[in-house]
Amino acid sequence: MLPWGPLGAGFLSGRYRRGEAMPEGSRMAGAADDLEEAPARRAIERNFAVVDAAHEIAAAHGATVPQVAIAWLLGVEGVAAPIVGPRTPEHLEDLLGAATLELSSEQWAALAAPAPPPEVYPQRMLAEQVGLERVTGPLRRP
Repeated sequence: MLPWGPLGAGFLSGRYRRGEAMPEGSRMAGAADDLEEAPARRAIERNFAVVDAAHEIAAAHGATVPQVAIAWLLGVEGVAAPIVGPRTPEHLEDLLGAATLELSSEQWAALAAPAPPPEVYPQRMLAEQVGLERVTGPLRRP
């Protein structure tokens, strides 16, 4: 699997804060309500709980939140490589640090626990944005 958008339109960059407006110029700031990047879909408590866990883990490793997010994803069975979309060379250099970051099983679980994938992701997104019919059953292993 080659997951795209592994930082959730920058949500897992750690720059978004509960109760604050989306930073000007960010992908989420201008996202319409029907897009995946819409604040009503991304800036929700379960996602902020993941970011909180990522901040703690990043601090423990001397790493960044994006590095922790990518390191977690690299540990998901079946993921060959995440498709990253850094805006600057500095962002890319930072993301490359994820390749050497090793998370403990406890840290991995702390990141996964607050926001498990919905049973039918990405079917909701595909139905809404591309017009594909909804799939009623899960496409991931139990």
